[in-house]
Amino acid sequence: MSLLRESTTMTPSFGGPPFVLIRTARLLLEPITEGHADEMFRVLADPSLYHYMPSEIPTSLVWLRERYRVLSRGLSPDASQLWLNWIVSRMEDRRAIGYVQATVPPSLDHALMGWTVGRATQGHGYARESVRAICSHLMRNGIAEVRATIDVRNAPSISVAESVGFVREATAMSEDVLDGIRGTDHHYVLRSLPS
Repeated sequence: MSLLRESTTMTPSFGGPPFVLIRTARLLLEPITEGHADEMFRVLADPSLYHYMPSEIPTSLVWLRERYRVLSRGLSPDASQLWLNWIVSRMEDRRAIGYVQATVPPSLDHALMGWTVGRATQGHGYARESVRAICSHLMRNGIAEVRATIDVRNAPSISVAESVGFVREATAMSEDVLDGIRGTDHHYVLRSLPS
């Protein structure tokens, strides 16, 4: 059953189930569950991951389990948005290495995407492979464009976005304040995946 059909505020026009298991050549992208918290706590406890994003460092395993329990519903608390989150694991050892998330508004015309891959596994193309797979899934199911907002200093994420085919459309002051400083963000959009 599609998560959209469970929502009272969204219309069921997403082309298929939004929350499915996705496989790539090297990766397994699993819809998030509370059970993923145990392995992801290790990945997300690295403070260096948060230089350019306003996410909270998990304060405890209990906190992360609760966060993942909420995210596993696939809907914002007011049921006005789809919150689609996948845990990225390597096929070779089933080790969780990061996540990809997509927020879809009631219009279902776009998704706002974010991703994180742990420091120990960066530089192997895992972020690019997982982002491309999720973009493909979303677009096959009727999402016309995927957007990403990236801090201008976050060279690795900019590289991932551009290698997948995202195009920079604007640069503006960030809505987020990190370490007391309001930064600058690039705004990217992807309307089709390159072959």
